Amino acid sequence: MLCILNLLLTFGVIRRLREHTGLLSKQVSADNAGVVARPGRPVREFGSNGLSLASLQERTLVGFFAVGCRPCEESLPAFVELAAGASTPVIAIVTTVSEVENSSAYTSALAPVATVVKERPDGPMASAFGVAGFPTFVLVSGGIVEAVGSDPAAVAALV
Repeated sequence: MLCILNLLLTFGVIRRLREHTGLLSKQVSADNAGVVARPGRPVREFGSNGLSLASLQERTLVGFFAVGCRPCEESLPAFVELAAGASTPVIAIVTTVSEVENSSAYTSALAPVATVVKERPDGPMASAFGVAGFPTFVLVSGGIVEAVGSDPAAVAALV
């Protein structure tokens, strides 16, 4: 009798886990529906430091960096070189978690070759592009994402 009860409870748990798996997969796909940092997706409206979605109508290269991020530091020279040779406008977003963090190394390296915007990781531009990790490089044309990647060399082929 005890074994039958245990078997029934096990089947109930398995059935409940399957229901939760289905619910979680629907939630994850709904959350990802707003992520625009994929080729072919439009960028959501934003307003940050004088920039807006309207300013991205011509082909634009956008780089997202986080202060204190080792991969960001490693890809910074390659992005600066790419931006210096780019025939398109370049925007660099430097994110800081607190006001204490010093973004001057990024700003001084990027300012000669790009429009630099400082914001928090959940700021308007990162949210509009759906950036979830750093560094992220996006090529945008007419408000539509053409290419996205975490390596400037991958996006460089399209610039």
